[in-house]
Amino acid sequence: MTIYSYSAWIITFAAVISYLNYRFIRLPATVAIMAASLLISFLLLVMGSIKLPGLLEEIKILVAEAHFSELVMNFMLGLLLFAGGLTIDLSQLNKQKLEITLLTIISTVMSAFLVALLTYYIINLVGGHLAFIDCLLFGSLISPTDPIAVLAIFKKLGASKHMKTIVSAESLFNDGVGVVLFITVYKLAFLNEPSTFSNVTGLLLREAGGGILYGLILGWLIRKLLTTVHDHKVEILLTLAAVLGGYTLAQYLMISGPLAMVVLGIYVANTNQKVINREQSELRHFWELIEELLNAILFLLLGFEMLAINFDSVSVIVAFCLIPIVLLIRFATVALPIILLKPWRLHTPYTISILTWGGLRGALAIALALAIPNPLIQQPILLFTYVIVAFSILIQGTTIVYFVKSANKIIH
Repeated sequence: MTIYSYSAWIITFAAVISYLNYRFIRLPATVAIMAASLLISFLLLVMGSIKLPGLLEEIKILVAEAHFSELVMNFMLGLLLFAGGLTIDLSQLNKQKLEITLLTIISTVMSAFLVALLTYYIINLVGGHLAFIDCLLFGSLISPTDPIAVLAIFKKLGASKHMKTIVSAESLFNDGVGVVLFITVYKLAFLNEPSTFSNVTGLLLREAGGGILYGLILGWLIRKLLTTVHDHKVEILLTLAAVLGGYTLAQYLMISGPLAMVVLGIYVANTNQKVINREQSELRHFWELIEELLNAILFLLLGFEMLAINFDSVSVIVAFCLIPIVLLIRFATVALPIILLKPWRLHTPYTISILTWGGLRGALAIALALAIPNPLIQQPILLFTYVIVAFSILIQGTTIVYFVKSANKIIH
């Protein structure tokens, strides 16, 4: 199957599921698409193991040929983060910068180490074998909330501006921090980088600081160019070039492309009068369409990635034990900064509950797990990650609406 026919089938399948969901089921689109592809994957596994093993192997090869990790990390992520950044109101962000900074940096790093520690303990308890640095890889990829999943679901919940901003901005920024943390641990684990404090700090600062600075410079340049253009088609092409070319250059410079795209999106959305004054501008419409299309494709492929996982009883037990552990650590690391800021900040009701239960994990975590080169380390981590992601999207994603509605009732 060629890349063109493969793409055609994926888009068609995603469109059919989206339509059926819109007409009859009314779940969040991303949840419905992933649930459908998970169900089909499960049926294929059952049928393949009983009657059609040859067909199952062919489908597994097709899933592998999709190169999910490369597709997400090298193409989709930059586009989706820029589109997410366009939705952030800088004035609202400025009001909550302290909470978002603490949640983005301290909570994400704390969570990564706590998840790694407890994962290492549980694996050893049940007779598994993963080194602590491998568990730290898992902690760094599962701790950040995934903006792709969060924004897709929160956009349609009717949450307050305050809550939308804090959830969206935290997920956008801690995604970048999580990728930087994962890359740092990855280099220590597989590229023989010295694990000294100065080296680790230098890697983090270069990736994160360089990404933010690069995003600001790129944003300034694109704003200058946009002010000289009065054709929406050229505006769209300029932003596309900035995202695709800019993200590729960031990878070449070895700085954080995800953080750069978040900063670029926020900068363009809040300094370009064409975007600020025209909520219905062609530029916004285009990026909303890109976001919807990529999300549909992404969550469809995410469901089918189940076929790439090797299941074993020990890893399955650990994976299901990790669901409540990851949630409890998320609760603790979110509650700490919110409680510490309570004397100086007034937060909407259920803020901690919404941040905890709405802290969804998604495609980015799977993509990072698939990037681990050693199959003996990759497969258990991929299984842990997939179980948590599936729970996050299917259970948390469908029930977070009740927390948001409860908060809205108290506000109004």
